[in-house]
Amino acid sequence: MPTYSLYQVDAFTTKPLAGNARAVIFDCPDFDDALMLAIAKEMNLSETSFVWRMDDARFRARYFTPAEEIPLAGHPTIATVYALIESGRLKLDNDYLKLPLVLRDGPVEVEVFAKDHRVERIVMSQRKPQFLSIYRPADVLPAFGLDESDLLPNAIIQTVSTGTPFLMILLKNHESLRKVTLNIT
Repeated sequence: MPTYSLYQVDAFTTKPLAGNARAVIFDCPDFDDALMLAIAKEMNLSETSFVWRMDDARFRARYFTPAEEIPLAGHPTIATVYALIESGRLKLDNDYLKLPLVLRDGPVEVEVFAKDHRVERIVMSQRKPQFLSIYRPADVLPAFGLDESDLLPNAIIQTVSTGTPFLMILLKNHESLRKVTLNIT
């Protein structure tokens, strides 16, 4: 098997070993889905990013959890762009750079803010939210050890996606949040 470069990046921190660790594997357009999934399982991080330069000079990235590919997520997007810059694959010639990162479901805009050619902040755009399935509280809340009194008044429970779907449960206060326990039986 050929050798590929890999970075492990702590997203959303300036301190090593203090952020959200993501693996970023470079220059791998030849990897198939099964290999990417196997590598993500081996990395055992929330997400592993596989990124390469396309023929049109843009970068293409795919994100895998240890269980599956996901279309979009913030942490690996930030980590991927940072790793591209740190590895020298993406040149930071000014204190501002805007680029499209091509993901599974299309490009997402990413902005890099720098000072003296050092990254200070990376910001990604979110896609327009899609408001998907709505659920009855009695069907969802028991799975979290909650009941209807924990909900924000008049709140609905709904799946919402700006690229990767999430279940949104609006709780009325921190006390309700502290009560959450996962009941997977």
